Amino acid sequence: MRHFIQYHNPMKRGPYVYYPGQRFGIDTGKSVDSLRGDRIWLVTCDGSPPRYRLCETFVVDEIDHARTGPRRNRAWGRTGKSLRSKVPIDSATWFPSLK
Repeated sequence: MRHFIQYHNPMKRGPYVYYPGQRFGIDTGKSVDSLRGDRIWLVTCDGSPPRYRLCETFVVDEIDHARTGPRRNRAWGRTGKSLRSKVPIDSATWFPSLK
C-alpha cells in the first residue's frame, strides 16, 4: 500500500466538510488510475496564520473521471475515518519538509 497526501485548499474550495454516511473522496487534475488499494491522507488548513490539520484518511476502492474540468479525476473509498477534531500537523518535526 502506498500513501498519498491531498491538500484541501479552503480558500478555493470552501471549508472541509464531511457528511456521515457518504463515501470518502478526492478530486484532482492528476491521474488517479493507479490509486486503487492505496491510502489517501487529506489535509486542510484554517485560521490566520494558517494551521494545517489532518481531516480524513481513506483507502481508495473506486476511481472515476468527469469529461471536463480541472479536477476531473476522482478517487473514492468506503473504508476510512473522518476526524471530527482535525489533528494539527504543522508542529510535527517532519511537516516543514512535507510542506
